[in-house]
Amino acid sequence: MKTPGERMSTTTKRSRAGLATITLSDSAGGIAYVARLMRLALLQLTGADPWLVELTPTKFGRVSIGERAAFFMRLMAGQAARRADWLIFHHVGVARAQALVPWVLRRPYAVIMHDVEAWGPLTPARKLAFQKAAVRIAVSQYTQRQVSKVHPDIGIVLSCPLGLLPDADPAELGSPNLELLTSIRPSSVLIIGRMSAISKHKGHDKLLACWHRVLSKVPDAELLVVGTGDDRARLQSVAIGAGLGSSVRFLGFIPEATLQPLLRRVALFAMPSAREGFGLVYLEAMRAGLACIAGQNDAAGDTVVNGLTGLLVDPNDPDALAGAITGLLLDIERRKLMGEAGRHQYQEHYTFARFYDRIAPILASTFGNCQKPVFPG
Repeated sequence: MKTPGERMSTTTKRSRAGLATITLSDSAGGIAYVARLMRLALLQLTGADPWLVELTPTKFGRVSIGERAAFFMRLMAGQAARRADWLIFHHVGVARAQALVPWVLRRPYAVIMHDVEAWGPLTPARKLAFQKAAVRIAVSQYTQRQVSKVHPDIGIVLSCPLGLLPDADPAELGSPNLELLTSIRPSSVLIIGRMSAISKHKGHDKLLACWHRVLSKVPDAELLVVGTGDDRARLQSVAIGAGLGSSVRFLGFIPEATLQPLLRRVALFAMPSAREGFGLVYLEAMRAGLACIAGQNDAAGDTVVNGLTGLLVDPNDPDALAGAITGLLLDIERRKLMGEAGRHQYQEHYTFARFYDRIAPILASTFGNCQKPVFPG
């Protein structure tokens, strides 16, 4: 069978793409997931794996001078060697380095906008990185609105809601943790997200603060916390101090082989975040047929349809949050209907094919000479 590149007309010079990213690691959370998503989209668009430049910091959120210098040298050397005709910087933090590349070597580029790094206060270097980009792409309509409102002087911002990577072959994932899976209670609530001491917006504290209220109505409820981060120890101490005992379990990083069946076993997904720029984990829950509980004041509302695929609540109102959780735990039929609606919403709008349909025209019209899309629907 011919590859995408072989199916392209031989009379047209293929555009070569580059991808500059913080990391592609499976264990690095949503930012890395978006990088892998973009990598696959570029492969489909150009017919070749993009030239990759990874920063790969040894500590999350902390980049050494040596790591910055090594990244810049790779970035500059690759452009000098014309490894790519254009690049995607999947975060403005790494896009700043492009201004240091001599202009005779510098290739045009796009920048992906995720959340507060784009709509919060900008350093001169970050603002310049946005202004000099050939195109600025926000991962949601919410992020697009926020950035355009706060920074109208950086240029036009386009919206391209994300999607999920194609389902992995279960045979390639390995064996699931059956001991963990069989221990899941029927009234289990799942949250997936990095626990960061400098960015406590995912809603872990909010869930812990309302959990006694949940237990008063659903005594066998349990909260499953999936993820890692430097704030995990503090959150565990909070749970212990609140006397929540075995009703809260911190599971750490869960590989895909176990995470996918785990999503199918829990009762519902809850991440009452206060600052999501998109929220990929809501899509993962929707794909698995789970009802979602999310915050009402961020991008979650772009994906979670209140009353149809889940509930949007005020994260700062413990009574409202506990009420939403207990209401769905006690109403199995409503939970099931929301899960089915969520799965349909995912299939209609958030598969990789649908994401590709959104991103391909933006990149092709900006950088030209891209391969005609060939990814099957």
